[in-house]
Amino acid sequence: ERLLDNPRYNRPLFYHPPLYVWLLTPFVWLGWPGGGVIVSLAGHVLCLLAIWIFIREWCLAGGHSPRVAAICLLAAAFDPILCSISARLWMDNVLTGLVSLSICLAFVAAKKHSVALWTVCGVLGGLACVTKLSAVVVLWFPVLVLAVQPGPLRTKVKAFFALVIPMAAIVGAWLGYFYHVYGVFLPDWVAPGPADDNAFIRMIQSRPFHYYLVALLSFQPLLLLALVGILPKAFRWRKDLLMAIALVPACFLPFISWMSARELGFMSRHLAIAIPSLYCCLFLWLGRPARWAGWKRLFVQACLALGIVQGILFQTVACHGDIPAFLYELFGGAPGG
Repeated sequence: ERLLDNPRYNRPLFYHPPLYVWLLTPFVWLGWPGGGVIVSLAGHVLCLLAIWIFIREWCLAGGHSPRVAAICLLAAAFDPILCSISARLWMDNVLTGLVSLSICLAFVAAKKHSVALWTVCGVLGGLACVTKLSAVVVLWFPVLVLAVQPGPLRTKVKAFFALVIPMAAIVGAWLGYFYHVYGVFLPDWVAPGPADDNAFIRMIQSRPFHYYLVALLSFQPLLLLALVGILPKAFRWRKDLLMAIALVPACFLPFISWMSARELGFMSRHLAIAIPSLYCCLFLWLGRPARWAGWKRLFVQACLALGIVQGILFQTVACHGDIPAFLYELFGGAPGG
């Protein structure tokens, strides 16, 4: 009844696209609504699959250490943010898994010059968008990979249409229906209003603009270090296209920080879209020649242990609305939710 008093929810159609709800529907039919958490867990598995595709197709074949690949996959499997979402009925893991698969398969499609794979990328991107429209923010990346891959223009044009047409068809179907119901393509009523005036909303809206950077340092410091280490090389994509993966989190983090400061509030799960690409950056960073091998190994092991402990904790302990970033709670003095 409280939700019906909220103008965001008391409407004939929910403002998010319906894919996640459709995936939950069979569990309701079976009389096991709690089993819907399997969908969130499956999204986490899709994230791991995307990271593995990135590693296997482009890196293991190039002689990179399988040990480094195992470290990155282990860290991603117990990532605190992805683990916390996989234990709850939140759509972010499904969104992240679909987006990440689209991005990582783009590298494979570029390598193999496969129109069929570009079509798969487009379908996955479209499905991500009808999970949550925020997927659009990073789905420019497959287009970049397509644009910079070597090959004749005619082949690139075919691949471009193979990528864009299914994505546009899927997203267009949702936007068309949404417009039919509301007369607008995008909702303008989603920002928290008076009905959301509670302690949790006040807390997430009071967090500072740099909150997501502190959160990353809290959950897995290696991710931010890897991004800083790889980003300078990301703009030399013609020399090494792999390094361009750093552009995904580098562009997404400022955007989500701006959106959170503007209307959404800062919640750690909003970082999920960037997490798999950050683990790809971590693979590239750890695979570089060691300059501080002695204590680097100890530091990496300590960070892995930190991430694994938090991943297990946040998957098993109830957290209301968000998971706490311990560095922010330590120095910022705000409640963790």
